[in-house]
Amino acid sequence: MRLDRDYVCGCDGTKPEPGAGFLSVLACNLYLQLQMNSISGIVEFFEDEMISKPMPSKVILDNLQIQLQEDHPPSGLTSPNNVPLNISLPGCIIERTLDGTLSVLPLPYGYVKKNLGDLLNRSSCYEIASRKSDICNSGSCSNEESTGMSVCDNSDDEQISLSKLLQDNKELRSKLNLMKNLEQENHILRQELSILRNTVDDEKLKQLLESRNEIRRLEREKTTLQETLRLLQNELNRLEAERQRVYYGKVH
Repeated sequence: MRLDRDYVCGCDGTKPEPGAGFLSVLACNLYLQLQMNSISGIVEFFEDEMISKPMPSKVILDNLQIQLQEDHPPSGLTSPNNVPLNISLPGCIIERTLDGTLSVLPLPYGYVKKNLGDLLNRSSCYEIASRKSDICNSGSCSNEESTGMSVCDNSDDEQISLSKLLQDNKELRSKLNLMKNLEQENHILRQELSILRNTVDDEKLKQLLESRNEIRRLEREKTTLQETLRLLQNELNRLEAERQRVYYGKVH
């Protein structure tokens, strides 16, 4: 915290007199746990019986963590307990002018550490905001330059990828022609194989027909032989009966 006394000069060039002063406050890396009842009690200390002249001030907040806890019991019997409210403030400037106007300027993370000297000076929020816009514009320009470089790099990469694609396309075409030739050869081989299969089938059919005819012929011969054997057996039985009859006739 720093308090500077300003001096103002009269219109007639008289001796400077003390002015309202200027208050600078820097709060960084703070973690606060506050009760809502305590905050409502602190408000009473800011009430004055006499309205004083506003003091110009600047409050710089950097990496501020606040947890607000509600200590009043819930109104309903079945209502759950109040959940604490967590507030994270990476950077902020609160400025008060002579007429009592408050200006709040949020800052990105790490901005206070990099520009602490300028922030502690009498730079107003409007000047800081203009500097931020200049930084953003310069960042956008650098981004455009980097984008141009990336475009060049991308064009080179595209040319390399295009040549590679052309080479791959050529290889694929040669492989496709080779596959077409192989397909034609396979078709010819299939036709020859089908012809061979038909030839083999015809020969097998012919052999089967010949075998069947031979089997039928053998069956007929078998039947003839069986009939001949039956006739011979009958003739043999008849001759044996006559021989026995002649033999018994001679004996008697």
